[in-house]
Amino acid sequence: MDYDVASVPPMSLPALDALQNLPTDFTSALDTLQRQNIIDTFSRVDFLTKGTIQPKLSQFKCFVSLLASSQVVVKAATDASKTLATMLPLFLSPNKMAITVMPLKLRTIVTLQVNEFLQFGISSIAINHDSPHDKTLWNVREHSAD
Repeated sequence: MDYDVASVPPMSLPALDALQNLPTDFTSALDTLQRQNIIDTFSRVDFLTKGTIQPKLSQFKCFVSLLASSQVVVKAATDASKTLATMLPLFLSPNKMAITVMPLKLRTIVTLQVNEFLQFGISSIAINHDSPHDKTLWNVREHSAD
């Protein structure tokens, strides 16, 4: 992706490489704001992960659609980084919220996803089948009828 080096926040070499190697057929279809959003997001992910994670093309396709206020359905295998794809827009809009519907009751997977959001500084809770009965989640106090 072509970009003005002076306009790019400091990034690790792997992040700059990954940014430069985004396919031309993807980047040429982006407008100026979309390009800047991708650069800013690359920089934010690079900073938060200390250069260990670079977003993938599939994640940026999801990101561009989400920023365009499109409804997005992501279908991908386990460990395909779907969670990061849903987080990317939140780096640009910290006052917004993402709602992820996960019809799983598997505490391990849900807890991992919540922890991944928290690792990036994004508030998150898990809501599933058990949530209506979780008094700590809803901060419900029972009062005795004394």
